[in-house]
Amino acid sequence: MEEKMHPVPPVSGYRQLSQVEVDLMNEGKAVFNAVGAYLDKLDKYDNRNEVHVGVADPMNFDHRCLNIARTNAQTAAMWAIRAITKPGGFA
Repeated sequence: MEEKMHPVPPVSGYRQLSQVEVDLMNEGKAVFNAVGAYLDKLDKYDNRNEVHVGVADPMNFDHRCLNIARTNAQTAAMWAIRAITKPGGFA
């Protein structure tokens, strides 16, 4: 059985992708979108108004760290997809 191939996108440096590669890309994007949703959830979480028994200082998220996590997750997603697509050229 011959594997389905997708046409080459009209973008310089791109190549034809197999259905397996397209499926892997879509799976990866779904996984990283879930990571992004989790980071968004953390970004909105603020428990300073909750009652904390026996806790000296309630959790207060370091939003700088969260932003670094978001940037690194986006970078990881880009490299994971690039590993599949293997575009030609520098850019």
